[in-house]
Amino acid sequence: MCQVSEYKEWVHNETKDYPESYKDSCWYKDPEKENYIIRETDTVVVYKDKFPACDGHLLFIPKIDRPRYVAEAMAEAYQHGSDERDAGRVDGFNIGMNIDECAGQCVLATHTFHTT
Repeated sequence: MCQVSEYKEWVHNETKDYPESYKDSCWYKDPEKENYIIRETDTVVVYKDKFPACDGHLLFIPKIDRPRYVAEAMAEAYQHGSDERDAGRVDGFNIGMNIDECAGQCVLATHTFHTT
């Protein structure tokens, strides 16, 4: 069982950078990004999480912040998890999405799906 020990009020931080595209994001601008990229398509890039919640934690980032491309990132995450399960490398997987600080997003960029 998970319990919250204390309540912290969320306060919007006006100094946060909200990039308008993948090319404006911290992931694209990271000089070490090649060390973290697992695969890339024209519309989605898959990164190893720099601060993983568990082994296998990946980020599926749509390059364009539109519903179609967000759906493609979700499909990539689902397919990856299914392939890992079918190959016997994992027993199961989670897919999550946090949009904005109040929902738990800590690196503000385009929508990001993660598998754990």
